[in-house]
Amino acid sequence: MSYIGHRCACGHLDVHHRADSAGREHCEAVGGVRCGKGCREISASILVPTFDLKGRQVPTVTGPGQQIGKGAGYSRPACACDNCRALHAELTAA
Repeated sequence: MSYIGHRCACGHLDVHHRADSAGREHCEAVGGVRCGKGCREISASILVPTFDLKGRQVPTVTGPGQQIGKGAGYSRPACACDNCRALHAELTAA
């Protein structure tokens, strides 16, 4: 499912970021090791699309705080900041 998150200044998505023992964020988007581009403040909330095996976009959007990446090796909750909640409400309004 698609989800709402952020893209770091390094260019990778927030789901690839982890905090080290000192609480500093770093990106593990390159095979689980640091990307080396230097992570800084994350961007505004964005919709991160997901596609099925035939290349069709999956229209369902995972809610803020719900688990994403199940079965992909990086299961974690989608961002639940105020900006992500607002974008989710906007995108899912009937």
